[in-house]
Amino acid sequence: MNQLRNYITKVKGYSERTADAYITAIELFIKKFDYKTVNGKEISTYLYCINGIYMRNTTLAALNFFFKFKIRTGELKINPMTNISYSKKARKPVIPINEEEMAVILERANFNSEQDYIFFETLYLSGMRISELSNLRPMDVKNSKDGAIKITGKGDKQRFIYLPEYAIKNLLSIIHDNKIGTYSYNTLRQKMSYYMKDFKKCKLTNTTKTSAHGLRTAYATHIYKSGANILTVSKLLGHSNCQTTQIYTHIDIDFLKKQHQILQNSHLKP
Repeated sequence: MNQLRNYITKVKGYSERTADAYITAIELFIKKFDYKTVNGKEISTYLYCINGIYMRNTTLAALNFFFKFKIRTGELKINPMTNISYSKKARKPVIPINEEEMAVILERANFNSEQDYIFFETLYLSGMRISELSNLRPMDVKNSKDGAIKITGKGDKQRFIYLPEYAIKNLLSIIHDNKIGTYSYNTLRQKMSYYMKDFKKCKLTNTTKTSAHGLRTAYATHIYKSGANILTVSKLLGHSNCQTTQIYTHIDIDFLKKQHQILQNSHLKP
């Protein structure tokens, strides 16, 4: 097993902790099967009997390493893992903060400071990532035209976000030492996450997305419901493809029912 451990850690660059988990899974497997003769059906049955998707996928990954290593060393010629895929964990439906809840939340009394309120409001109104807001420069806000602010997102990609005039004035009011606000990236993220969890705890919202990223989800969902198409939402969020954007746009059943009713009524009109 030492050679296999070296392959996992040195060749593939995985951690010792991962190597330990993989070696343990492989040792359990070869106690039950002869790896030289085992077939894909037997391996699938074995994996199916493992409780929990995490443990099942860990074992599958370990066996992938093991059989690839045996082929690499010339001990085996055929990989029985070829047609075996990972188990996918069902994605839980996300309930974002709805418009009515957000209106109640965006009361200054719900925040510990004016700065916290302004940051929370800005994230919701713009759909920015925490990192993008943390790196926002006063110069970029001051030079905004008609509410359009150029920002730099992931991969140094530039795009425009849009804020109403009052929100821009709010941002400019908390400039300190040529920086917007006084928080570091980590502090800002922790602060916003704290508020999201607290609002959920206080039953101001029924959202299931209680990280700071939940504000980005709410923004995307609300502008999508307001009539923006998926391409527009994708561009505003700074996504490179619309499949990523679809994860952010969560439309509730009541909204869909209303849209269906509007559509029906429009067809009934002479």
